[in-house]
Amino acid sequence: VIPSEIDGLPVKYIWDDAFKGNTTLESVTIPDTVHTIGKNAFNGCSNLKEVNLPEDLSNIGAYAFVGTAIEEIELPSAVENIQAYAFKDTALSKINMPAPLTGLGEGVFYNCDSLTEIDFSPCVSLGSLGTKTFQGCDSLEKITVGEKQKSIGSYAVTDCPKLSDLSFLSQFTNYGKYALANLPLTEY
Repeated sequence: VIPSEIDGLPVKYIWDDAFKGNTTLESVTIPDTVHTIGKNAFNGCSNLKEVNLPEDLSNIGAYAFVGTAIEEIELPSAVENIQAYAFKDTALSKINMPAPLTGLGEGVFYNCDSLTEIDFSPCVSLGSLGTKTFQGCDSLEKITVGEKQKSIGSYAVTDCPKLSDLSFLSQFTNYGKYALANLPLTEY
């Protein structure tokens, strides 16, 4: 458990690299006072399986949870921005996407081999799926998008051999370079 105060001052930020490489960390509860998780905060915490996030968390930094053993995470409804590669190479199989999400960095779910389905329809302000968002997600079968999502970045849905429900593609009007490369497409 991360304390909500240190020396009488509220903990509002988990600093960059705060727990990076801590292989003994298995579970963490972040206090309600925290609104930002910094870059690489839990990167390389290979035994980290459970994370309890605060309701007012608004920003998840780049590479924050890379290489963790997290299988499921409940993103608070206040999350607005998930930076580049935040969940790269994790064991995520399930994640919710909050309504106020406006920013999704490059490769957020890159190589999440256990992720099977994701639903962006609650994200009323998210206009695009960024570059390399799902590249290398070997188990991904279904992506649901909201009515605001009109753009899909380069390599966004590349190398996803089990992606069988492609109905989400009809929504997009802008496609980045190789946005749909190496998919099991027989027609579109």
